[in-house]
Amino acid sequence: MFRNRLQALSSLSLLLAVAGGATSAEAATTGTVTVLFKNTGVGKFGPSNQVYVYADADFNSYDKTLYGPTTTVGPGQTFTVQFSGLYVWSGFQGIYRFEVRYPDTTSTTATVISGLKFTGPGNWYVSSLGVTSYNPGAAYSLPIANQAPPAPTLTYCYPDSPDTTTMLYTAWSLPPRPTDFDRIVLERAPAGSSTWTVIKTFAYWGASYNSDPGRAPGSTYQYRVALYDRYDAGSYSNVKQCTTQTGDSDQDGYVSTNYGGNDCNDSDASIHPGATETPGDGIDQDCDGADLPAVVDSDGDGIADDVDNCPAVPNADQADTDQDGVGDACA
Repeated sequence: MFRNRLQALSSLSLLLAVAGGATSAEAATTGTVTVLFKNTGVGKFGPSNQVYVYADADFNSYDKTLYGPTTTVGPGQTFTVQFSGLYVWSGFQGIYRFEVRYPDTTSTTATVISGLKFTGPGNWYVSSLGVTSYNPGAAYSLPIANQAPPAPTLTYCYPDSPDTTTMLYTAWSLPPRPTDFDRIVLERAPAGSSTWTVIKTFAYWGASYNSDPGRAPGSTYQYRVALYDRYDAGSYSNVKQCTTQTGDSDQDGYVSTNYGGNDCNDSDASIHPGATETPGDGIDQDCDGADLPAVVDSDGDGIADDVDNCPAVPNADQADTDQDGVGDACA
């Protein structure tokens, strides 16, 4: 009977081990497990913007986490993350999947490969081929693709106050802020040029406008805005052009006195030096500093009193038979 009880206890222990799983102390572990990755997206992974790599086992105590890469890895380049001491498949537990997370636009955790079993304590490689005892090479690296942030929209571009001949104003709108939003960059180029100059970089919390001084009067420039993520991947806005004013807003050929010229009213093309003056209208059409006196025609004959030879009697013909300077109508 005692022997039967021992057999029963032994059977119960075995059933509990199968049901509850072997403890980590009882399970065999691997040597190194090298996971091959390739940057198939845009931007750069590196020491300051690493990828969280999670070796997720079906038995929680077998899980491990590492970060990589330790050097800068650009688009199309590969890197590895090397685990050690992962658990060997025991026949009923120790199946792994590898997940990655990095603060891309959604900052979600994604499974890159699953169903992995390490069948012995040696060194292993994980790639798109699954688990191998040999390095299959970069061609079989697991892809990790960072996405560029959404593009901003450049909405306005026009001459800016207080000097519309040398200042241009730009304004833009940003998309909903992505998780990996890093910085905004405003760029400028001469009209028709493909050579862009960074004129200002704004901090990651954002900006929406800029005034750009020091531009040449009467010159056209083009602007664009880039939104960059923490991996240095950028998306560009549309391009807008605007032109600084020349100092001759009314296009009458005369530069405003505000910009060193002699046009006393640069918003009216009929007012400029040499323009025909209209007496008595309160407007200095010829920019000589004063309006001409109003015309007085007391007798209403259409001849101003100061030149009418008979200002008190209508005589539109100004007849003066005896040529004495007094019109016949006044004789």
